[in-house]
Amino acid sequence: MGLLVAAVSGTEPFDLSGYDTSHFQTGTYNWPTAPSTSSTENVTTIGQFQSAVGNSNVLINVAAGTYTGNLDITGNDIDIVMSNSATLNGYVKMEPGGGSFVNRVRWTGGNINTGGVQAIGNYPWTGVYDILFKDVDIDGEVYLNRDFSTKRATRRVAFVECTIDGRTSGDDFTIYMQNDTTPHEDFIMANCKMYNAVNNCIRLQDVTRTVVVESAFNVGDESVGGFRFSNQCEDALVAGTAGKPTIISGLIHIDNGGSYCIIDSLWDHVTRYHDFQGMFLHGAQANTGVISNIIFYDIGGPRAVSGISPMTTGVSVPNTIDWDGTSHADDSSYGAQR
Repeated sequence: MGLLVAAVSGTEPFDLSGYDTSHFQTGTYNWPTAPSTSSTENVTTIGQFQSAVGNSNVLINVAAGTYTGNLDITGNDIDIVMSNSATLNGYVKMEPGGGSFVNRVRWTGGNINTGGVQAIGNYPWTGVYDILFKDVDIDGEVYLNRDFSTKRATRRVAFVECTIDGRTSGDDFTIYMQNDTTPHEDFIMANCKMYNAVNNCIRLQDVTRTVVVESAFNVGDESVGGFRFSNQCEDALVAGTAGKPTIISGLIHIDNGGSYCIIDSLWDHVTRYHDFQGMFLHGAQANTGVISNIIFYDIGGPRAVSGISPMTTGVSVPNTIDWDGTSHADDSSYGAQR
């Protein structure tokens, strides 16, 4: 599995040059292709906004203000630049149907409040290619589906410097990439912050090439899952730096479906908070990966970190640190800054 789909290279929206993905077996990761625009629309009303996202090859400047209504993105090559003093009260749909799909959307800045509904709205993003959200504060959830008729999966989806809070939606996952017979390819998350109150912040199924760096998951609540791979994912990097680790509170599930759930993974500079010392909850014993530079806070420590096998340890996997069950790292520097 894991057919490599070529994308036009462009300026990277986050510097990943310090991260090693040489363990990837299916090739290098790919950023979303930037949209190509030939016209500009400046919007100040929800009606103008709704009309603009039905066009193609357009730069859309969204002024400060409140926009109440839903967006149905049906065009291609759309570049949205939204004031950080602007809020969309509604969902964002990318599912035109009829055998058509949305390609090359870049959304920079602003705030989205879905009103507690699922999937940045009641609709998943189906079969989308080349989607980038950067510096967006989202109150809602994002579901990324294949088109179950054509089997078209997503390609090159990235979130950079975003906050995605799924707690008001009350659904199982804040980001969910759903499985079928065709793998998704190239999911990137950098300097993001996510929350969920029910199951997992993020669940990735059948994804080839995942890069998650310098991000925080459910900091302040370890009672639900923080991160989940399932259904045969390949090539993953979950990492940070000594100064800005990836922080995961709650369970890390690696389970549910197939002979493996993640192979060829590297976990480096990850800080964990959980009430027992298990690194992962494995459900498939063919999982592979290397674990290095882990700081693990658990109630009852210090003790050896368990739950790593069948993965292996690299460098610096010390005993867990005794934890009071309530204090957490500061995640204020992660995600969209408002």
